[in-house]
Amino acid sequence: MRDIAFNHVDFGYTDKKVLSDVTFTIPKNKKMGIVGPTGCGKTTIMKLLLKYYNYDTGEITVGGRDIRGMSPDKVRGMMGIMFQETFLITGTVMDNIRMGNDDASDEDVIRAAKECNAHDFIMNLPEGYETMVNEENLSKGQRQLICIARLMLGDSSIILLDEATSSLDILSEQLIKEAFDKIMEGRTTVVVAHRLSTIIDADIILVVKDGRVVESGTHRELLEGRGFYHQLYESQLG
Repeated sequence: MRDIAFNHVDFGYTDKKVLSDVTFTIPKNKKMGIVGPTGCGKTTIMKLLLKYYNYDTGEITVGGRDIRGMSPDKVRGMMGIMFQETFLITGTVMDNIRMGNDDASDEDVIRAAKECNAHDFIMNLPEGYETMVNEENLSKGQRQLICIARLMLGDSSIILLDEATSSLDILSEQLIKEAFDKIMEGRTTVVVAHRLSTIIDADIILVVKDGRVVESGTHRELLEGRGFYHQLYESQLG
């Protein structure tokens, strides 16, 4: 297990500052939610952690080691990643769950699918796990469950989720929430949350506004503080 820390991190494009003095720590085996308005820098934090960009100043460490001295492949190899858009390859359901874990047996793949609520719908496909994947034969929720099964199979110690369940039907959303809960057990997890209801149980909630961390704490602490998080919560769920 590994902890994650951002220490006074700044980042910007040539003509635009995106993040300013971002500082936080996620202890190992804990869950942190990142919330804030659209364009505030939530996803940029994730992309810096994955070394898609190099930060300008400050330090980002994983397990106490600065990622500047690590290759992108090394950094990403420690992490299971799921962004808003699901990524599936041309191939069977089995191929897609196994992707990146070539040594996994068929039994391992099926076990991972069962653990994250994907097995039942897969068995109802025309050829089960040997069904070829395409845009027409899988719903958005089913595509997400296949990607979650892939993460489950990989068994990474760090999980990064840019969750997107707002367009799913209620049953699919509940299945995916349960799958997310299972995959986060015993792992250091970062969730970019578009709906606050998905992260109210997080150990730490980071509130970002205009590229800065303006608040952090538990859901209860932030509501009691009646600051920007409270405004977000009232606008969504109040």
